[in-house]
Amino acid sequence: MKRFFSVIVALVMLAGATSASAQGHRHGHGGHHDVYSVADGLGISFGYVHSAYRLSDWATDEVETMDGLDGFNIGLTKDFPLIDQMLYLQTGLAYTYQNDSRNMSESGVRLVGDWDEHFLNIPIKVKYEVPVMDGLNVFVMGGPSLVAGLSSSMKYRARVDVLGESVNAAISYNFFNGKVRTNDGMPDFLQKVIEQQFPEARYRRSDVQLGLSAGVKLFELLEAQIGYDWGLVNKFRGETIDDLKMRRQQFYISVGVRF
Repeated sequence: MKRFFSVIVALVMLAGATSASAQGHRHGHGGHHDVYSVADGLGISFGYVHSAYRLSDWATDEVETMDGLDGFNIGLTKDFPLIDQMLYLQTGLAYTYQNDSRNMSESGVRLVGDWDEHFLNIPIKVKYEVPVMDGLNVFVMGGPSLVAGLSSSMKYRARVDVLGESVNAAISYNFFNGKVRTNDGMPDFLQKVIEQQFPEARYRRSDVQLGLSAGVKLFELLEAQIGYDWGLVNKFRGETIDDLKMRRQQFYISVGVRF
């Protein structure tokens, strides 16, 4: 990950130098003086996100897509012009939240609850934009995003019948450290049954996704885009599952304002 962050710094510095050079050239051309603001190229976006985990078994070549999670993302981006009015380097910071409600019953235990995930994303993408008509531009964009997992957890209410009596419990499972937490006073046998319902492997916090998107810009102000990101990093970590690989895919639709 350190190498990727070094690449980010280098690209942003290069883009900033290119942008400053282009702005200086334009300001000095023909004696015309424009006022350039550091806010130029800034954008705020908000959109819908659907994520799914793609599970592959190296030993059997079997591929399975797990149930998806729905949510939203909100972000702040900056376009650095590489070729003025045509080619840009876009970076920034975005927050993603996603959730999936679960209701399952196994081994005589009923679990009802939610799977919540929170991420921070840093895009490093190249954007190519062309005008179609007055007030309407179209663009395509592609490149990697660095992803940092803030939280990934399942929180459930559990109920099990023991000798004709219902025993209730509250359980949470952390995918990053593999820990299960339950309320005090739970019988040991019930805790063991509940722990068996959760995966043995732990997840990595860091990820790298490679994405492609297309969109439109209206009146140099409003943007809308649709895109897809492919996860490149195996989310499993540890020694428990050597043959399994899991990658997070992501589909999104967003709207935003570009200054």
